[in-house]
Amino acid sequence: MTADLALLFERGYQVAAHRGPGTLDALVDSLGQAGFRVVRDVVIGDGTAQLSPHLGDFWFHTDGVFLPVPPRWVIIQVLRAEGGGGLHVVDATPLAGEVDGREVRFGTERHSITTPVVSALDGLACIRYRADYMRPVHERDGGALEAVHTRVSELAARSAIALGELAVEECLVTDNWRILHRREAFTGTRNIRRIWLAAEASSPPGGPT
Repeated sequence: MTADLALLFERGYQVAAHRGPGTLDALVDSLGQAGFRVVRDVVIGDGTAQLSPHLGDFWFHTDGVFLPVPPRWVIIQVLRAEGGGGLHVVDATPLAGEVDGREVRFGTERHSITTPVVSALDGLACIRYRADYMRPVHERDGGALEAVHTRVSELAARSAIALGELAVEECLVTDNWRILHRREAFTGTRNIRRIWLAAEASSPPGGPT
């Protein structure tokens, strides 16, 4: 394992500096050698697909919360950006010992899954969080879900790291089971390439994007 990859695994996130178009291929190859495989590779906001970027401030979240097994690693590469869109990350590991095991409904009306915010997958804690994709299973659980939102806000206020705006071809890599990421509001056109990777032992993610 390279020193860069070891640091990535320890810290849970990394920004790959602008080193030309081969940067992303090198990242994917390194993660592949460590036992992770690409399960989804899409371009968002290019005008040719159904995928469009989330408008406004995209608050702290993890990807694929509606999947039985969310992607373990997420790579976001900026392809085009006119302004704004600064990135932030926060290590959500403390949540694993602070939220109860109450189940939450993650997803949309068309496709959702019911599971706790923190669940055990492949022997590890997997934290799912995306406020606009979370609803209480029972009305009586609404207060518990609001407590989770409050705790995430407190954690972000105290521990979030501002990474700034990524230049074209730069990449953000995150441990999607542990690190929440946020993208500030942007102006003009913004295109990104998003890659999901799963551990070889996990079931491949599926369902809607």
